Amino acid sequence: MDFPPIFIQSGKYAGQGIIDYQMKIYEKELKEYEHKIVPVSPQRIHHMVLNTTDDLYCIGNYLDVPGLTRNKEYLASDTIYTVNPNRLIIQKKNIKKILNGQTKLVSLEELVKKQKFKLGYMFTRPYGGTVDKILTKNEKSPFLNGLKHAGQTAVLKMLDAGRIDMALGYMMEANYFYKNDLLKNELVTIPLKEDQSYYEYFVACNKHPEAKAFINKINKVIKKYKNDPTFYQGFTNWYSTEGMVDFKKRNGV
Repeated sequence: MDFPPIFIQSGKYAGQGIIDYQMKIYEKELKEYEHKIVPVSPQRIHHMVLNTTDDLYCIGNYLDVPGLTRNKEYLASDTIYTVNPNRLIIQKKNIKKILNGQTKLVSLEELVKKQKFKLGYMFTRPYGGTVDKILTKNEKSPFLNGLKHAGQTAVLKMLDAGRIDMALGYMMEANYFYKNDLLKNELVTIPLKEDQSYYEYFVACNKHPEAKAFINKINKVIKKYKNDPTFYQGFTNWYSTEGMVDFKKRNGV
């Protein structure tokens, strides 16, 4: 599944996503493995990592998920980088109507309580921090539109078309849409009160017999390339200039 700009499988920027660059380096450094990219939904890869042992399955951009513990339900690499948390995404022209003009900080919990508008999100995607807990707790709320079989591209297209009023996602996802001229309306991202911490992401693998040895090798690759611009090239592609200054300072690269 396309998940731009994390993974980009099609279009003129194919292979230039954040994890695409890192996966190329894993493949170059770990030639003793047969690497296969399996395009599946977030729900499917989540299931494969947690519930299968028939083959070695890994995902390159896993986040901590509420109720699951690293190296207990799955095996995890060292942290690769920390990234900005998900934000509320909204059409700029609707800020006054929906948020009373608030652009500094908004509370997802308060928006859920009001139930006046519709927020779209990927049902199986982990958004991190308190946000996941709020979404799970209020899953049946008429305010929330959890899309079980749609990718983030579909969510943002629905937002642009006015079929939903708000969405959740990264600032760089909106940047990708702008760079590809896929939007008719100007979108803005607003920080969430409940989720202001940066996320750590890492490689996660299922509990296959070879997983521990593989993760140890992945850790060596991360250590070797963490400060290499080719390893974080995807962030350079899709973060703003200010965002990259913050990214480099925060991650010490």
